Amino acid sequence: MIASQRIMSRSLNDISQNEYERFREYLDDGIMYIIVHPAYYFFFHDGSLFAETREIEAYLDRDTYTKRELVLREQERALRDFLEITSTRNRLILLILPGNYREYSGFKYRYGDDEFARYINEVTNDSNATIYLYSEKPNRGMLSRESMDILLDFIKAVNPDRIVLGGGYLGRCLEDFYRQLSPLMKNGQVEIEPWISALSPEDLRYFDLNDLIKGDRLDMSLMKDLQRNYSKANNSFREILRNYRNNKGKG
Repeated sequence: MIASQRIMSRSLNDISQNEYERFREYLDDGIMYIIVHPAYYFFFHDGSLFAETREIEAYLDRDTYTKRELVLREQERALRDFLEITSTRNRLILLILPGNYREYSGFKYRYGDDEFARYINEVTNDSNATIYLYSEKPNRGMLSRESMDILLDFIKAVNPDRIVLGGGYLGRCLEDFYRQLSPLMKNGQVEIEPWISALSPEDLRYFDLNDLIKGDRLDMSLMKDLQRNYSKANNSFREILRNYRNNKGKG
């Protein structure tokens, strides 16, 4: 299957600067979305999950038995739903995909068809408004200097009012990219949206998981509050998480 072999969206590296301005029409009421390392947990992190064709669809639909499993699944589902809906609306999405991921030891499909590419192709619906770049490393969110220069030229041409970030993980690859891009933009122009962002499984230890669940669905209201604190301080997001855990323990 072609969809299993390569990313079908256009790479920003392959788009002429003469084309940049036309992407302005795809802004979502002035917003450009940048998603860092989508579906990272399933494809690159948890080796216990099966590496079979279309397994991620089964994973997102299956029952969960612990609160931890519920949080991890619902994070992936929330981002999938966002990508499907937003790409169907033909709104501007830039994906930051893990660099050289096919050779990365953590990629569970590296010896067969590229299920990650198939999944990305399906959830982005062959949208003309979805483009991508690769991060410099598969397990970090920063771009190379060359890719960042290309992105800055693109942003200048598209001129979004806001740049909304999502993906994974909060305090890790997503923070890598935020800290690289944010100082180069206008104050407050770049923000992380917790509702389309994922926590690393290792960072769930900072939480009472009941604070992240409402019924059988993810509730990121707490993360929104923590994100406001992050925006006001120069601390890392993981430091914010540690402070949350320590302060909660004193309550």
